[in-house]
Amino acid sequence: MSSVFLNAQTLKKYDISNSGCSIHMFCQPARFDIELAQDSSTAYFARCTKNEVTYGIVCIKLHEVINNLNLAQTEMLSYVEYLKVEFQIITAKGYEKGFKLKDRADTRGVLDYWSDIRNNNWKMKAYTDGKFIAILYAFSRKEMPEELVNNYLEGFLLPGM
Repeated sequence: MSSVFLNAQTLKKYDISNSGCSIHMFCQPARFDIELAQDSSTAYFARCTKNEVTYGIVCIKLHEVINNLNLAQTEMLSYVEYLKVEFQIITAKGYEKGFKLKDRADTRGVLDYWSDIRNNNWKMKAYTDGKFIAILYAFSRKEMPEELVNNYLEGFLLPGM
C-alpha cells in the first residue's frame, strides 16, 4: 500500500451525539441513531463507507455503572454476541483479550475477526470502562487496508480523553 493512499485518507473526530464520547472516522457518519436498550442503557449507532470499506460504531452508555472490570467485560461481550446475530455473522475467529483503550488500566478490550452471510470480512474491536461500551467495526468484501482499519479501531475516546 502506498503512503500516498494512506495520506489521502485522514481521520476526523466526531462527537457521538451527547454521550461525551467521540470517534475518529475516515468518513462522516450521517448521524448517530439513538436507542434505549432492554437494560435502559442508551445505545448510539453510526456507520459510513469510504473506498468500499464500511466503518461503524455502537457506543453504549450503561444505565448502571459496573465497577468490576471483569464483569464489565462480560457485559461488553454479551452486547457483542447480540450484534453478531444482528449483523448475520456466520464465522468468528474467537476473542483476543487483553487490550486496553489508549493503554488505560481502567479499560478492557477485545478483538475479533468475522465473516457474514454476504461474504463480507469484518474486523471488530470493543472496549469498556464500566461506564461505556464501544464496539467498533469495519467490513468489506475486498481485502481491507489493515493499517487504516487499525487506526480506525484505535480511534474511540471516552469522555475527558
